[in-house]
Amino acid sequence: MNKLFCILMLAANTAMAAGADAINTKKWDIWNRAVDTLPLFDVPSGGVWFDFPVSPEPDPNATSPWAGYLIRPTSKAITGTQIVVTFRVEATEGVLWNYKSDTNNVSNTPAGFRVYVQTEYLWNPYDFTRWWSNPVHYKMADAGTDSGILTITVPIHPHQWSEVAGRFGDDPRYPQPEGVNLFYEAFRRPTYIGITFGGGMFFGHGVNVSNGTARFTLLGWEAQ
Repeated sequence: MNKLFCILMLAANTAMAAGADAINTKKWDIWNRAVDTLPLFDVPSGGVWFDFPVSPEPDPNATSPWAGYLIRPTSKAITGTQIVVTFRVEATEGVLWNYKSDTNNVSNTPAGFRVYVQTEYLWNPYDFTRWWSNPVHYKMADAGTDSGILTITVPIHPHQWSEVAGRFGDDPRYPQPEGVNLFYEAFRRPTYIGITFGGGMFFGHGVNVSNGTARFTLLGWEAQ
């Protein structure tokens, strides 16, 4: 993947930059799809963590619950040129990452997470209101047993984000400049930000594990 669009690196310092909002369980939730929330815990030095649900059977027979949206509400405009997410993944050796929470999810794109920004109300069906980093994402299996502290960096540009129907903000097949304008409008008036877990055809329909356990820690989410 082009390094201009995705930077994965070990971070020497996990402290949040000045001006970044604190990450804690008072503001953030991890959703089991759109059903209910899963247990989420504070990192004493800043951040939140959760354990992925464990399914007795792996895909294609994996069962709920699923860790889907790790998000928080916001009304603060997102400014800058990029979003940087700092995180850590810890897993037991041989763990299997499941994502086929839908029977029609026939794609074999591995489980991962993407950066997420939306406007309007949560789970709304409107086009051009819910945006995922694309192609930039992190594949869960890349973590091994302990990823260390990593960052993923996503440019704030309409060609690097797609909406719920899979359309990029600057896709010439759709009315322009409306797509670009609606992309930037979501960043000017966001209602939720965070990351979502998924795989195959669906970026946010959830991930769980079999044959072991895994933990995700979010340490930073910041526009720069």
